Amino acid sequence: MIPLIDGDVLIYEVGFGVMTGWEGDDPPPFDMAREMLENKISNICALAGGTKPPIIYITGKGNFREKIATLKPYKGNRSQPKPFHYHNLRAYMVGVMGAILVDGMEADDALAMYQTETLSILEGNPLYSGPREMTIICSRDKDLKQVPGWHYTWECGKQPSWGPSFVDGYGEIYLDDKRKLKGYGDKFFLAQCLMGDATDNIGGIPGMKDVGAFKILSDTLTYPDGLKAVLEAYKGFYGDDGEKNLLENGRLLWMLREPDKMWEIDV
Repeated sequence: MIPLIDGDVLIYEVGFGVMTGWEGDDPPPFDMAREMLENKISNICALAGGTKPPIIYITGKGNFREKIATLKPYKGNRSQPKPFHYHNLRAYMVGVMGAILVDGMEADDALAMYQTETLSILEGNPLYSGPREMTIICSRDKDLKQVPGWHYTWECGKQPSWGPSFVDGYGEIYLDDKRKLKGYGDKFFLAQCLMGDATDNIGGIPGMKDVGAFKILSDTLTYPDGLKAVLEAYKGFYGDDGEKNLLENGRLLWMLREPDKMWEIDV
């Protein structure tokens, strides 16, 4: 099993984590951040069932989503400060750990494409001529749970661990004890299309919350049925612009499975 690790999440988690509780006048030394990073990656690989060295991806320059977004600027509401060792951690992960910088998209897309290709290979893709082991996506980013294959989310703060779990088929959605929508697979992706994603400044249908999205999709059993229900909801709110707006939001939320192959509405 090859762990595919979301390096973007770790940079912030480790960067801010090493600063927590530090009482010195100067920032904590980088050796502390390096040790925490190495320990976290080792623990993630062990808990995810990794049997091979991990492949780590970090987002580089540019993002195709910025050109797609017309309703709202993509990630235009972000003002999160960077931890002190942000650039040092990126440089260490690339220079020492062999992390791969991804330009033009996000690290999430690279994880999704690698895992999608792996599943295709293991299912007997006749175009592939070399070996490839099963992969497992390791991240705390909920968006990646739409991608088929193995997944592991490590515990952090109030966010519990999840997996290793295998995502396949249409997937599932449910409401937790706080009435927040959770899930995985295509069904979860369609729920995101309804609600949008405030973290990335993606609007969805204004006023659509977790419970409303759950009611629309909970009884759907297939992706075509779910997509039809989401499209009807968009047209009900946006009228003639419903399909256009759904296509934009869906493409912003969709993790790429193949290079330059965007999500399409196919009903």
